[in-house]
Amino acid sequence: MAVFLPGQGDVMGKANRQPVSKKDRFEAFKRDGFACQYCGRTPPAVTLEVDHMLPVSAGGGSSVDNLLTSCFDCNRGKASALLTSVPDSVTGKMEVVSERREQLEAYNKLLLKLRFDEDNAVNDLGWAWLKAENPRRRKPMTLGGEYAQSMRMFVRKLSPVEIKDAIQIAFHRKHPAKCGSARVTWKYFCGICWSMIREKGVDYGR
Repeated sequence: MAVFLPGQGDVMGKANRQPVSKKDRFEAFKRDGFACQYCGRTPPAVTLEVDHMLPVSAGGGSSVDNLLTSCFDCNRGKASALLTSVPDSVTGKMEVVSERREQLEAYNKLLLKLRFDEDNAVNDLGWAWLKAENPRRRKPMTLGGEYAQSMRMFVRKLSPVEIKDAIQIAFHRKHPAKCGSARVTWKYFCGICWSMIREKGVDYGR
């Protein structure tokens, strides 16, 4: 039977730990939306790390599937540092600064992509509305003003399919030709969307 000296198990656990590659870390960050999965904070407010869902000591590996995005505080604990610990070297501090910059750049790229996808969805659904309003339209157009703002809010809370369904229902039940005003149809459409949002229990804050 193997006999371990005090602390030897921890040392062996660290020896068996497979280092997490930079690529895998950032894949986990992107999957988790560059947000700590414990407290929800994002760069630049925090520096992100990866936590092993199944601990290495319990046989967990370092693949992306076993990694969870965590901020420094949640992963290590605010009170985990010893007063006797050696201060970070200049090289270590520079590495942290570089890591934060790379995380922020990658996070901003993700936000830009999400915004780009959101803009496309707003434009596509706006054209679906305008086309329903006037089937003779041939040149794609976009909504403007408060219409575009409302559509963007719905895009953030509902799927494009749900919104298109709402457009169809609104024009079927409150077509401008029947009620005399496209504004009435729009208000009816907004009411349908808000009913869907309430049924889904979506957070209104965003």
